[in-house]
Amino acid sequence: MMMMTDFIIETEHLHRTYHVGSSTVHAVQDVSIQVPTGALTAVVGRSGAGKTTLLNLMSGLDTPDEGRVIFDGEDMSTMSGPQKLALRREKVGFVFQNFGLLPLLTAQENVEVPLRMMRFSRSERQQRVREALDWVGLSKRLRHRPYELSGGEQQRVAIARALVARPKIILADEPTGQLDSRTGEVVLETMRRLSETFGITLLIVTHDDTVMRAADLIYELRDGKLIDKRVGAAQT
Repeated sequence: MMMMTDFIIETEHLHRTYHVGSSTVHAVQDVSIQVPTGALTAVVGRSGAGKTTLLNLMSGLDTPDEGRVIFDGEDMSTMSGPQKLALRREKVGFVFQNFGLLPLLTAQENVEVPLRMMRFSRSERQQRVREALDWVGLSKRLRHRPYELSGGEQQRVAIARALVARPKIILADEPTGQLDSRTGEVVLETMRRLSETFGITLLIVTHDDTVMRAADLIYELRDGKLIDKRVGAAQT
């Protein structure tokens, strides 16, 4: 059943527990958040706070033990595995801390991967890839492989790959975590500019102060629990 909403993602009382040997880890405990459409939302907290687990639950890569995720008006608990896969392929772009680029492929080929999965024609793939690399300022580096690019350039290739299919939301897990502060600022500015240009929502899991200063809305986790929700500096 479809529902109209101003939020692209809403979570309701999510719980996720892992059993590791004889230990029980409560990774996410009763977390309810709302991700406004078109905004930059940050989920912050120390390592082990549950940020990545929450991101995986919101994208359908993991399934909650309790609670539900509403993604673009659809209850993910009612979706089959193939339906969740289609949702991620068509509506979600991912950016990871370790860039996630395939080392033997050029920048152009890495960005092209999502379009191949979606069976775009060759001519449309070429056009979109060139546009996406131009958006992130790397049109002259399209034939370079990851080892020939700096860390900041690799992350911008990853952003181009996330953008190329024009998703509704980009989910980024510590996208500035392996970058120096100035390069991290450039990458964040690129993401923010492109999200505003194309109306793409950004959800960033981070502990980077630069991201927090740029965010519209901030949720803070500690030990799997939501402990704070506040308006970001971008809205003050």
